[in-house]
This record gives sequence, C-alpha cells and structure tokens, in this order.
Amino acid sequence: MEKRRTLALYTPKKEKHRIRPEMNINFHYYAIKAAAHMAGLPEQAAQLLAEYSQFIDDFETKRTIRVLGDIPQWVKDSGIVAHAKNNEIKLVTTGFTGLWNQIALQSETLQNQMLVPFHFITQCRLNTSNYNHPVVPATFDEHDGSLISTMLREQFACYREETSENRKNHIIMKIGMLLHVFADTYAHQRFSGHWNKSCNNYAVAEAISYQNRSNPKNVTAKYRKTRLLPSIGHTTADHAPDDSDIAFSMVHQNDKNNRYERNNVETFTRLTIGIMEQLKTSLDTGKPLLNDEEKKACEEKLRTCFCIDNDDPARMPQHWARQFPETAFAYDKKNVLKRLCTAKIQSNNLAGQEYADADKVAEEILKYGLDDHVENQLLPAIPTTVSDEFYHFTIFAAYIRDSVQKKD
Repeated sequence: MEKRRTLALYTPKKEKHRIRPEMNINFHYYAIKAAAHMAGLPEQAAQLLAEYSQFIDDFETKRTIRVLGDIPQWVKDSGIVAHAKNNEIKLVTTGFTGLWNQIALQSETLQNQMLVPFHFITQCRLNTSNYNHPVVPATFDEHDGSLISTMLREQFACYREETSENRKNHIIMKIGMLLHVFADTYAHQRFSGHWNKSCNNYAVAEAISYQNRSNPKNVTAKYRKTRLLPSIGHTTADHAPDDSDIAFSMVHQNDKNNRYERNNVETFTRLTIGIMEQLKTSLDTGKPLLNDEEKKACEEKLRTCFCIDNDDPARMPQHWARQFPETAFAYDKKNVLKRLCTAKIQSNNLAGQEYADADKVAEEILKYGLDDHVENQLLPAIPTTVSDEFYHFTIFAAYIRDSVQKKD
C-alpha cells in the first residue's frame, strides 16, 4: 500500500503564495526557442521544440479520456490504452501548478510517476540504492550514461536517420520534452523528487536579484517566508533554484556545513549556449559553432534576457524580442491542447450543450488538473477526437516515465 503522510500547511493570510511550475517558462520556452532558432532550425521546428519543452510543466491533468473512433493499432501496441473496449486512455501527468497540486505531491506514487521522471530525474532507474539521491547535472558527452543523456542521444540519432518530415516533427517534439528534463538537472541539482529531509531540507541563506544589473538587490526575504511544506524537491528553498534573475546560497538545515551557492544567470546562460551548440551538431543544421567573439555577444544577450521578474511572464515576449528580434516568441498552452484535441466532441455533460469544441476541452483539462474531487465528473465522460500529435506526446511521456520506474 502506498505510504501517505499528513501535511501541515501554514500560509499567512497576507502572503501571496508563489506556486508555479518547476524551473519556469523564461527558460523552458523562451531560452529554448532562442537556442533552437540560433541553431538553425526552421521556425516551425524551433517553435515545436520550445513548445514541448514548456508543455511538460503545463500538462497537469491525471484524467482518463474516452477517444471517439478507432484507436490505431500502433497506439494500442504502445500500452497507453487503459480500457480497449471503451477506448479509454489515461493521460500522462507531466506537470503541476497551484497550491492543491503541490499538496498532492505528498503521494509517493505521484513523486515516482511525475515529479522524478520529468523534473528530478535520477541518473539510472529508481532502485533501493538511489531512491533518494539528489539530481546531478547531465551532459551531452557521449560517455554520460545517465538516463536523460542516453534518451537524448537516441532521439538525435533517430532525427538524423529519418527522411520523413512528418516523422521528423514528432522527433523534434520528443527532443523538446527531453530538453525540459535535461535543463531541470541543472536547476534542481542537489534536490530529490521524493519527500526526504536528509536530502532536500535546504533554506536560502541569501538571494540577490539582478533584474537591475547595475544595482543588484537583496531579495532573501522573498525566499524565506514562513510556511510549512514537505521537503519534496526544492519546496524549502522556494523558487530560488528556478528563478533566472538571481544568485543564491543555501544551507542544509540538518547539516550547517552543507552549503551551496549558484548564480542562475550564469548557469542558465552557459546551459542555453550548450544546448544551442548541441542542436547544431546533433541535428545537422549546417550552422557553424560560435567563435569566441560571437559566443561572448550571445552570452551577454542571454544574461539580459534572464534578468527579468520570473513572476511576470506577460513581459517576456517583448523582453526576449529586444535581444533576439529575428526570433518569433509566442506560447499559449491552450494552442497546444487544441492541437491534441482537434475536433468537435459530443457530450451531454457540458451544461446542456450538445457539442463542445476543442477550446472547451482544453479549458476543462487545464481547470481540473490533479483535483481528486472531480475524478468521476466531467472529463472521463467526454468522448474526444484526438490527433496523432496527442498519441505521440502521450506515448513518449509514458516512455520517459516508465524509463525511470523500478524494474519488476
């Protein structure tokens, strides 16, 4: 039986509780889109890559849907069909937002099936010896045998060998999903995706924001507000590991000699350059690697882009466009969902409406997320027409998840 612990939660009434996805859209979409475009990918491929890098954070549902029409045999063979007779597919949860979703992470099953595979990936399959090991940054080195590096190399090779543009797009989608996991090994290093005080119980000692680079500001108090949250991931350090504009230090509360410090502006800048250069070589884009002068200029642009309020995504498109005017920046998670659920659906459960379009499906999927109290209500009853893109996303998300699970 799954172990569950009760959770005491205290948030002062006047405090604005900042809960958003792991890392943030400033890196997972904007930095990845800039890197993909600079690497020489065509606009459609660059956008698809960046969309799915971010979408991992946004797909927070754990619903089961019923698919209209016949499910292709290759989908049935993949193992994602929960009930073949009723055409039911259990969606693969990859992200979480909101306070209740964070509380739900006390579930060990959810830690194993979502948090660890997509945000705190272990270097190898989960087992008794590495169950609570902290995240270690992955590399593109051919000798890096970690799960995430191996999966990326496999998809890079598939892309180079593929001749069909349609199948290449599916591979680009998969690479985008994996780049999210890869990037999180840098943001979330030293933390585990499990509930574990011996690993995760850090507190921020100091945090400096570089939103104004000429006048850095001490924002330590922002990351040390009083609230009791479980030591799952980096909850005790708030969003310090994710926010791209800060340099921070933290101290482990179980061992005061265990200290760690990092400048996210510099770390995320180097990471973006590394991803860009790897995309050039691994996807054979034909773009030359940057020389030293070009690299310095690109790094300075990225530093400027990362020095923005990470809680204000509305400013990000123009902010990034000022540094990279040749790149189009536009992300809307509902647009991705509408591609996954492509056609009108028949339903008797939507406030008396006979039909609801894909906008409504996207709205409901996003709305309910991980809330158990609606488990048997709206979404499971909706027969939905889905796209091949939906199948490819769900199958590959299941592949990532299952690659991390314990062996039978």
